[in-house]
Amino acid sequence: MAQPKCHVYSKMNEDGDIEKAITKQPRKSKQDLNIPPEYFNLGMYLIVPIIIAVAVGIYLDNTFGTNGTFTLIGIVFGTISIFYNLYKLYKKG
Repeated sequence: MAQPKCHVYSKMNEDGDIEKAITKQPRKSKQDLNIPPEYFNLGMYLIVPIIIAVAVGIYLDNTFGTNGTFTLIGIVFGTISIFYNLYKLYKKG
């Protein structure tokens, strides 16, 4: 059976000298964290829908000459889509 690799790092001793230290346990890999890979894109699930919805709302407000009506609708729609994305992520993981 293969021995797990040890983690080697530098540390300072009591005299102030730098020495090499070796741990008995290997460094944890990404698989050991038990984090679903979808969670690494959590910022995209939260930020992108609201940015797109507000950008479309501002464009429609400028096109039709309304005073923020479409932007407000975009904010509401973006918020709803954020919660929908989080619900799908929760059910998946």
